Amino acid sequence: MKTGLVLGAALLAAAWPATSAADQDVWARVPPLPTGCYQSDGFAAKIETADAAVRADIQRQDAINKQLQEQVRSIDPMELASRQQQYMMDNPQEAMALMKRNAALGTQEASDDRLQDIEDQRKLLQSLEEIDARYKAALDAQFAPVEAKFKELDVRAQKDLELTEAGGFYKPWAIKEWNALNAQRNAAYERVCAEWWAASGPFRGWLQRYRDYAAGLIPKHEEMDAVGAGFMVIVVGTPKASFKSTAALNEVDDYMGQAAKVFAKRWEAPRPDAEGVEDGRPALK
Repeated sequence: MKTGLVLGAALLAAAWPATSAADQDVWARVPPLPTGCYQSDGFAAKIETADAAVRADIQRQDAINKQLQEQVRSIDPMELASRQQQYMMDNPQEAMALMKRNAALGTQEASDDRLQDIEDQRKLLQSLEEIDARYKAALDAQFAPVEAKFKELDVRAQKDLELTEAGGFYKPWAIKEWNALNAQRNAAYERVCAEWWAASGPFRGWLQRYRDYAAGLIPKHEEMDAVGAGFMVIVVGTPKASFKSTAALNEVDDYMGQAAKVFAKRWEAPRPDAEGVEDGRPALK
């Protein structure tokens, strides 16, 4: 958009503010975060459904916004200038205030602020990688004694296999021991889960920090949208479908994507037991 059009957008933002595309608290669209150990709680399906609805709203509003922007671009530049000048004469105080808003978006301070937002996100994602590493270490420490027992069992079981046409399998005595060790491994996972996936655990804490970060971006992006939106009301009047900022929905969409990935790190369900000779299995990998 040319400089004159940007200025016009700033001057007329008060006439047509770029409101949020969601009238209610957008964060209410995020399903309650789980505190359980397993993905079988259905959270993945709930957040996928909720996020799909948010993305649909974004696409719908983006289509409206794009159509209105095209209408602005299609008007004769002389007509644009004329309407801008008329607004400045009719609304001198609002014009001055909005000129300052427009100028503020182009300052070095604003540019530095945007770069800081990018750096803050990079640090958050790096922090998640560090949490992942600590989580894996915690699991490994809990699993190590059981894994050693699995290996010892496998050595004994391989010397006394149930031989069939399909191959060699653990005998019932070995399956019984294997299942007992499997229960110990499930219990070890749940001990780690109680600390790491609880409401006060590291992963929930990280998601809260990411939500705070995302929420902090919303007013900044809505301000940019507001400065770029006001000019449209002079060009196309007040249509039934107004220009609305999708900043809040975009940030909720991003947050839900992060939440889905975080909770997908949990086990889907407890590891199942072996139920018979041909279901006997070697030590877990």
